[in-house]
Amino acid sequence: VGYYHITNIPTGNDYEISVKTTNYAKAVKTDQTTGTSVDFILDYGGSLSGKVISEDGAPLANVLVTVSSKSAHFSGINTNGAFTVNGMPRYLDNGNEITDFVVTIYPENYAEQSQGQKRVGESFTFVCKQERITGSVVDSSGNAIPDGVVVAVKLYRKLSQGGFVSKTRVDTDGTFRIEGLLAYTEYQLEVLIFNSKMAWTKQWIDGNKGGVLDRGDAGVFVRGDGVDIRLRGDWDE
Repeated sequence: VGYYHITNIPTGNDYEISVKTTNYAKAVKTDQTTGTSVDFILDYGGSLSGKVISEDGAPLANVLVTVSSKSAHFSGINTNGAFTVNGMPRYLDNGNEITDFVVTIYPENYAEQSQGQKRVGESFTFVCKQERITGSVVDSSGNAIPDGVVVAVKLYRKLSQGGFVSKTRVDTDGTFRIEGLLAYTEYQLEVLIFNSKMAWTKQWIDGNKGGVLDRGDAGVFVRGDGVDIRLRGDWDE
């Protein structure tokens, strides 16, 4: 009991041998040579645990959680906002404790996050904030939206056509906010103007945050951007 023997393998000096069993951490030894004896002293597996919640404290479920260090890699899916990753080694082969675990979460509709320099046995919390684009709208003279004029901002994914995501009405103070944006995604903005004498009632927003007619001239925006729009034309022109 406790012995192993591997036969019928080609001569070499770059073999990797790993041991996996219940209740113990996975053990790996690399660059092993045929004909030698390789012993393992198994370490009871440890765990890292935590919670994933929204900024209002609600738990976020079904979030992919990965844990990695220079010596190990683990992953799992959280349930009901809580996660536990088991079977993690506590020590390196030289006896030093592993203190460089990095835990990364990939929540849907939120930005990924990482926390590093973790060790087995720790517990911590990720707070996911809704990703958004915020901004304001004025006319070419810098005038605020007058009474009776309605302005809406439409959000599209960056494409040559299509890609509509959502639409929001600009508040009476001239500001807007679009939430639920994805990480690593580029967006374009279109402004719609109603009940105004402005000549261009539909304007794409370019990289200088001004109004243009052609979508091909539209700028690209990402989560976290502040977009203070100055339209082409005046409200009462």
